[in-house]
Amino acid sequence: MTEQQQRRAVVVAPASPGSVGDEAMMSALTEQLRLRGVEQITVATWREEDRWEMAGGPVAHEVLPLGNLAGSPKFNQALRSAASLYLIGADVIDGIYGAEHSLHMLAVAQYGAQCGLRSTIVGCSFSDSPQPPVVEYLKQLDSRVAVLARDCYSQRRLERAMQRKIPLVADIAFLLKPDQESGAALQVLEWIARQRQAVRGPVIGCNLNAQPLSKGGGEPAALLAAYVETLRHWWKTFSGELSIVIVPHDHRREHRELEICETFRQMLPAEIQTRVLLVRDPLSAAGVKAIMGHCDMVLTGRMHLAVAALGSGKPAVCLGYNSKFEGLLAAFGLEELVLDWRQAIMPGQLAVWSGNIVARRAELSAQVAAKLPGVMELSRANLYLGRAPGFEKPESSDGPGAQGHDAAGNNRQLVS
Repeated sequence: MTEQQQRRAVVVAPASPGSVGDEAMMSALTEQLRLRGVEQITVATWREEDRWEMAGGPVAHEVLPLGNLAGSPKFNQALRSAASLYLIGADVIDGIYGAEHSLHMLAVAQYGAQCGLRSTIVGCSFSDSPQPPVVEYLKQLDSRVAVLARDCYSQRRLERAMQRKIPLVADIAFLLKPDQESGAALQVLEWIARQRQAVRGPVIGCNLNAQPLSKGGGEPAALLAAYVETLRHWWKTFSGELSIVIVPHDHRREHRELEICETFRQMLPAEIQTRVLLVRDPLSAAGVKAIMGHCDMVLTGRMHLAVAALGSGKPAVCLGYNSKFEGLLAAFGLEELVLDWRQAIMPGQLAVWSGNIVARRAELSAQVAAKLPGVMELSRANLYLGRAPGFEKPESSDGPGAQGHDAAGNNRQLVS
């Protein structure tokens, strides 16, 4: 590799822009690449109109060829002028949102390795029901592609599927730096500050995710009812001394998330609405993380609202689906903070369960803070386990702690 190639990298987006979670992973990765001397980053997108805006500097864009990868001169020029290829694995590698999308991402990783790039699938989750064609492709994936699992559950599942050792990391979004200065985020932080002066009780971040219900052909009514019942329960528990910040996670129209959050706010009793702020304007992922850092805890059905909270040292109460959240919380020893969405929509379940957790928020915050340094180290491992020159973790900084596997399958200590 030439010196010029070492300063260039290609990052494959997991989807089109619009999700705070995808933006958090993309922004965190590009920030870290720049910190490590990468000067030119090309984002490979799924549509011509996709444009990713990331903190830290501009990026170039190229469209991923949907057919023959070798048949696109522009994409190949971007690829061959770089030393490293990173794919945001997220939760799309197992085919749960469609095998075709996952297979195409894996084909890009394979092609990158065959072209001589250091090809890394950044920390991904892997469900317990992957699509069979994806599993078959993974078994034959070029061994030069570093596949990194972002939680211990996914690590075990990937190792079974691929029949090789898989390194354990943590979600790359843990490395995202919060932004407290942007206009929309600053207004929310000022509201939180006023609430803390006027109200003695906790400030709780909140998000609704109706995707699991929609996927099963249902409507969000049961989820909305469970959330309203839960806030009524909390309101009574704290004698009205409570503030809620509702933060939509996805502004893509097809997910209807802002619409559902607005319906939820309107369903609340008038007295509770006076202590609720619904953030209608789109926020950057870094702005969302800043807001979560100023809350006392978070109730969410979205993975990366939980990551933003946990990465700020705050507990996240999670409505689980697709076996995603259990591994995330396991890194903090807090798997008890996950309730399957099917249970959560049963009358009384979410209110009582989460009420017990809210009462323990100080204890849980302390546990999150104690575990966070080790999780941050695992998140940084996304960079050095890819084996790119200059990205390796110095041997002297390894210490006793949780053990994982490096990209070659050798045992190594990952966290101190």
